[in-house]
Amino acid sequence: MLEIKNIEYCYKDGDHKRYIIKNCSATFNESIFYTIVGPSGCGKTTLISLLAGLDQQNSGEIVINGKKLLKKNIEKYRKNEVAIIFQQYNLIKYLSAVDNVLYIMHECGSKKLKNPKDIAYKILENVGIVKSKADRYASNLSGGECQRVAIAKAIASNANIIVADEPTGNLDEDTSDEIIRLFKELSHTYNKTVIVVTHSNTLAKKSDVCYRLVNKKLEEV
Repeated sequence: MLEIKNIEYCYKDGDHKRYIIKNCSATFNESIFYTIVGPSGCGKTTLISLLAGLDQQNSGEIVINGKKLLKKNIEKYRKNEVAIIFQQYNLIKYLSAVDNVLYIMHECGSKKLKNPKDIAYKILENVGIVKSKADRYASNLSGGECQRVAIAKAIASNANIIVADEPTGNLDEDTSDEIIRLFKELSHTYNKTVIVVTHSNTLAKKSDVCYRLVNKKLEEV
């Protein structure tokens, strides 16, 4: 379970504080597919950066399974408990798809696995990347294929919390539908907590729970 309790995020503008997030609270449970919607500039990306441990709130608490996320344990949280899927995929272009997955497995401490490459191929196959494509450089894959590889990396990381920032923003409708199906599978089959920031009403309607970020707070739609 991931909880945010009265978190605030602001910056100084001269003598004034400009709040982007203020008194914001919500609970995110495992096996649930969440979306967060709201107009451009309302703070969605800031919020997901806080949830992913990429930035820190000015006040309030982020709690994971009853434990506060603090500065001293944030690196461990980012490495072991949360996976981030970016709109621009964040793949290493000069590595193959399977090597991108192997890299994250190695970074997350899966060195002792037997036949890790076979496991990486299997994870990629499960998200629709067959072996012939898994052996291609990331730079030679389509946008939809790159997003599938990014999802495979999230699975391979073994993180329980997966956050994604506009993951279907660059994809056509059919590919977007397939990516949405994979997010549902991540939450319902792999029992992950999946939190997706999106402008897409179609994606939002297909999530289990949709929050709207309005007036610097989250409200369930």
